[in-house]
Amino acid sequence: MTKSDIHVEYADIAQFPERVKVGPTHRHRYRVIVKECNGVSIAADKGMIAIAIRDGKAIEHHHFLSGRVTFYHDGIDEVYFYTLEPLRTFAVCLRSFKVEGDWSRAVQIASGIQIPFNVHPEISTATDARSVINSRLTPGDSLEFGRFERLFEAMNQALTQQIPLGDIVQRHGVDMSVLETQIFGTMFSLTLRPEWRRALGFGYLDEAAGLTRGGQYDYRIDGSFLRRTLEETRHDFVTVPEGTRLPRYFQTGPIRWFCATSVAVESIAHDGIGFDNLIKGIRPRQLHLECAQTERLTLDLFGHAEVQLKQRNRLVREFSVDGDGRVRLDSGTFDSVILNGEFFISSVIEHTPDDEDSVETLSSYVRAVQFIDSPGPIPVHTVRLTNLQHSDVAAREQQSPGFRIAFVPNDVAWPPDLPYAPPFSNAYWRIERARDGGDFAPYDGDEGIVVGSRHTTERPMLEGFGIDLEDRFRKTGIATSHTQWITIEDPIKGNKPGHIPFGDAFRYRIATVDIIGRTSAFVATPALRLEKHLSPPRPGGPITKNSDARAGILVSVISANDDLPPDIRQSLGDRSKGILVKWGWADFALAGQAPTERDRDPYVTEFRVYFRADDYSQVSGETQAIYTVGDHHEIEVTLSSAVDADALVGQTVDLGYPFRIIGHDAGTRITMRVHVSSKGIAPRARAFTLGRSDRESGGPPVSWDQRVTVVPFVSRIQNYHAVLPIELITISPEGPLVRGYVGVSAADNQPYVADTIVSGAHAGRAGNESFVASAPILVEYIGRPSAEPVELAVLPRVRLRRSRGDEVLYRLRFDDASPAWVFDLIRVQRIKTMEVARRLTISGTSVSVMNDLDQTSPLLLPSPADMSALSAQIRTGKVEDRFLVFIASITNFERSWTTVFAGSRAGEIVDALPNTNASWIYRVQKTDAKGRTSANYWTLPRVVEVPPQVRPPTPELHRLTRTESDEFTLEVIVNVYDVLPSILLFATSVVGQTPRELDARLVVIPNRADLPPTRTHRVRTHLGSFVEPVQLQPTDGTLSDAKLSWQVPITNPAGAELQVWACSFHDGMVSTLVGPRRMPTREVR
Repeated sequence: MTKSDIHVEYADIAQFPERVKVGPTHRHRYRVIVKECNGVSIAADKGMIAIAIRDGKAIEHHHFLSGRVTFYHDGIDEVYFYTLEPLRTFAVCLRSFKVEGDWSRAVQIASGIQIPFNVHPEISTATDARSVINSRLTPGDSLEFGRFERLFEAMNQALTQQIPLGDIVQRHGVDMSVLETQIFGTMFSLTLRPEWRRALGFGYLDEAAGLTRGGQYDYRIDGSFLRRTLEETRHDFVTVPEGTRLPRYFQTGPIRWFCATSVAVESIAHDGIGFDNLIKGIRPRQLHLECAQTERLTLDLFGHAEVQLKQRNRLVREFSVDGDGRVRLDSGTFDSVILNGEFFISSVIEHTPDDEDSVETLSSYVRAVQFIDSPGPIPVHTVRLTNLQHSDVAAREQQSPGFRIAFVPNDVAWPPDLPYAPPFSNAYWRIERARDGGDFAPYDGDEGIVVGSRHTTERPMLEGFGIDLEDRFRKTGIATSHTQWITIEDPIKGNKPGHIPFGDAFRYRIATVDIIGRTSAFVATPALRLEKHLSPPRPGGPITKNSDARAGILVSVISANDDLPPDIRQSLGDRSKGILVKWGWADFALAGQAPTERDRDPYVTEFRVYFRADDYSQVSGETQAIYTVGDHHEIEVTLSSAVDADALVGQTVDLGYPFRIIGHDAGTRITMRVHVSSKGIAPRARAFTLGRSDRESGGPPVSWDQRVTVVPFVSRIQNYHAVLPIELITISPEGPLVRGYVGVSAADNQPYVADTIVSGAHAGRAGNESFVASAPILVEYIGRPSAEPVELAVLPRVRLRRSRGDEVLYRLRFDDASPAWVFDLIRVQRIKTMEVARRLTISGTSVSVMNDLDQTSPLLLPSPADMSALSAQIRTGKVEDRFLVFIASITNFERSWTTVFAGSRAGEIVDALPNTNASWIYRVQKTDAKGRTSANYWTLPRVVEVPPQVRPPTPELHRLTRTESDEFTLEVIVNVYDVLPSILLFATSVVGQTPRELDARLVVIPNRADLPPTRTHRVRTHLGSFVEPVQLQPTDGTLSDAKLSWQVPITNPAGAELQVWACSFHDGMVSTLVGPRRMPTREVR
């Protein structure tokens, strides 16, 4: 043995990550890697802990202050030792024992050992086996032969069917349930007990004949095995749960499986008595296997398959097989196998030897066993007791209430950086349980034996493309955690459903049992209350005859006028309307039926009913910042409501392109991680909406606006209801469609679980509570909008300006005309005052009005004086505007009103009225989003008049007299009828022309009603000249005997002839142009 057989590594644990704590003696670590030795000795001058490793397991450890420590074991791979101070020097000595030649004088203890089943040459019945077993037991051993007989039957069947050592069998329980178990593992587990170990042939008593006390002895065990069991490596589905769906590509160690479609793990079985050989595998139809280059693979294959062997995609051989078990592929060198057909494959086997059925003998050695009285087992060091259903989030997924017992097996200060579990000198531990001060008894109802951590929580399955099944579902006992804590989960069950003793106190105690059956002192835990922290399931829809078609909870609006069942009418009480919510809670299921709500949680005591205004199932977000990090984007977003971490994973978010969410943290301001687009498209900042998962669709109770009521659970009642006040939803014409959400949760009454609702009439109710099952409610206002009319004020008459076209525009400005309140959606209508007046009749002193249905009804005004005035005006045929507007506002003239506008109210509305002389009344109605109008309305307190299309009277040009040499006076007269017009006077002086009357015509600039007539009217003479007017206002004239006259001074220069024209002007209308009136030329002397 040379130095090359030893490799030493050093590490300062203080430089390790903070998660690796440094113990008082674990500062400096030395790792010695060795080859082909039967023992290792280490000498050092400082105290240390030394640990021997073989085949990936810690097999022995020692503490010492200084000196030498020796490990007597075959096949040690490495030794770790730790010190508080660094070592300057240390010595490593490898020990090598001769295997042959040292055992010539060895004492043979036993030979021909075989397990006591039908493979034993002397055993054919259980009675034969019992005789063999009795010969192996020692005085004081006690064995339960009833248990052995059941094992004898199962083992004989497994051995007859040649079940591989790690394979599974099915056992049918008395309730027809199917249990999967490793039958050989069951047998080996019995060897924990010394009497069973000796009975099964895995332990023998050396009766100490010729042994010297204090002496050291070596032991050798020889065994014969089929060569294939020693050399073959199997890759199969033994530990994968049946029904697991696998991706199209997965691995089993070095073997890569490519299937045409996703496949599920299933099984084929051979009939047996009580047990069935369960061979697990897949039916892929098309399968491509890849492996390292080899000359032989063995398949466990059943059925017909067309096989192709390829080497680097080159066909090596093609053939067909009809398999019924092992199929050897050994035709040349290949690295892939392609199978097509109807077949079932359960395993791929590597390294099958040529003589696979030959027998090979191996030896195992136990070195340096000292013949002394060894100390008894060490009690456990530390014990902790917690509830399985703890209040943290992860424990809420635990389906069974109970306790978790955690303990440290001994006081070894195990290095936390070492990736191996510590070795234990004991065989197992015994755990006992006591309830409420009662006597201790085995916790499992059997013997209370545990050999390592035992968990009952169902672990999530990690499926994914390319998953390695051998890594996910391990066969071996290799530790995946180096913790020195052992944890046992003990689910507590009641005598029948709903009778688990929550609130009772339990205690546990643990003792260590060594390999020869000695028991240490018990270490007990303090008493702990059994608690339930698992939330109930959400309530479902009402239970019907077709229970498979159950929907969610049902919500509707009910009225006292509806045909209601008696119980619902009683809940409605004296209210006219209410919101009805109905749900179901299915009772215990019958045998063979799926679990119901009551099966899943029989401790529910009440249902809590909630209301909220918005939808919790949708969460909206806004992007704040976008970063690219490697193969993904990180997007900072702000959400409308909080989410749990990774609750939105798997959804796609639209950021200009659908990006799949791969992770995020919790809260409302989160960092969301999305895949990079394969097309190179970068995400853009924008708003988005995502849906919550079905479990969260109703949200937790604390996210709802209010808890409205509580309904107690009643045994054997499956359907429940509650009637909520309709006032929860504000229904009005302003919001004709109102959406709300009603939810129901289930809750128990465990007093140690605080209520998340801390305020309100139904707050402070202790107990576990489910997520809320929700349903929307859409309420529609089916009445007509209402509006209060405004009393009439003094009525002005709006007289519109004349227009030459077919229409006259009226601009209705609401800022001026509307009352203090206004409507968003309106309809504006008008009616002629003549239409109202013609419907009035008088008989004596009674006034009647006829509506659109030709129905006559008496008309009464609030004031007697007004009634008298109205009667007199009806007789004369001219009724005041104030009466006509009032009558139009109270009488049904629906068919006579004309709609001029319908829509959103603006600053003004322009109405194009017919250009005929008439007076109009306007009214405004309120409308809703569906176009329905209010039953009442507001009548505008005014009358709008379109003036008659009549030209004003033509004026007369009377005397034109000279007052001085250049001054003249013109008298203009116009007859006055209904209006007082103004006069446009055109005067011009003609110089240097032959005296004659000028031809002239009136010219008007159209469409400029905004300009005064002096700027829009001209007289054009035949000479092409234009004469501007002077406007004579009515107030400047003299009115006498229905004549309006003006005395107009005019200046005319000497040597010029004065010519004058005139026309009347009123409301944009002009009379006929008259003139010219001439004053001949006065010669200058």
